[in-house]
Amino acid sequence: MAKSVASKKESGNSATSASAAVTRAGSLKPASNERHTLGEAVNIAFAKYNKVTPGKLKAIDCFLVYVMAVGVIQFVYACLVGTDPFNSFLAGFLSCIGTFVLTVSLRMQAKEDMIMYPESTPKRAFADYILCNAILHIWVLNFMG
Repeated sequence: MAKSVASKKESGNSATSASAAVTRAGSLKPASNERHTLGEAVNIAFAKYNKVTPGKLKAIDCFLVYVMAVGVIQFVYACLVGTDPFNSFLAGFLSCIGTFVLTVSLRMQAKEDMIMYPESTPKRAFADYILCNAILHIWVLNFMG
């Protein structure tokens, strides 16, 4: 019985010290009772994004937003007007999807702390991106007919 009480105290102390270590490291903040509105949460996230994200990743993110907007516009246009030359609509829409996927892959490999791809360099990632985009758009041109 005394051992179980002592082990509970030790586990409680180790959990407290672990949470204190995490808090000191700055990776996680302790839970607080403050509640933020959606607008405040977006402002906090945007401020942290601007502070932490390098410029080249911001440029890639802007291109991702552009490609997604073009895809949404094409889809809305096809829903409203129709898909009379269906191959053209499909080729354009799949071009947007393919470009988005390839750009996300480039963004994952272009980070400074490449945890997922330690053997890849940013130059190689960009070369792979250009080659895959060329293959994708040759396929798109062939599909349009």
